[in-house]
Amino acid sequence: ASEGKVLPALPVPVVVLAKLAPTRAGDAALEQSSALRAALRSATPGDDCSAISAEGDPMISEPQELSVTRLSKDKVLVSTLCWRAAYNEGYGFWVANDKAPFQPVLVTTSGTDNDGSTISAWQKGRGLGDCGWTADWGWDGKRFVATSEATSGLCRMVTAGGAWEMPTVVSRIQH
Repeated sequence: ASEGKVLPALPVPVVVLAKLAPTRAGDAALEQSSALRAALRSATPGDDCSAISAEGDPMISEPQELSVTRLSKDKVLVSTLCWRAAYNEGYGFWVANDKAPFQPVLVTTSGTDNDGSTISAWQKGRGLGDCGWTADWGWDGKRFVATSEATSGLCRMVTAGGAWEMPTVVSRIQH
């Protein structure tokens, strides 16, 4: 068929990142909350975050601390190390109410970094680091939305990180 039949590109979605609320005195106490930990466990499927499950993760020798970041007047971002593998590790990130009932909503268990308003993930496809996957989620004031995702394609020893980046989610971020 002719190129005239190719549909026009969709506009790139714009994600406006919300400003984070200031930390409150009680936020640090949430990091020690067994009720919050139990809520995270019940909101997380199977062994997606084995470091908070009853069975634990054999690669992680002790219970992992929770980290809490204030998002809004009534929501916090809770994170903890979830799993370790030979050359990757993943942190879980949940948006939760700042008091019971916490009702956490899982964002990802493969996160590797966050600055409060953006959660990032980067995972190697194999130990050589010649391929990988990346993703980002941004806080829009109500929830974390996917703002980018890409893969380098097949692991083929072309170059570190992969030969190219093939995006599957694209957006423009505004602060």
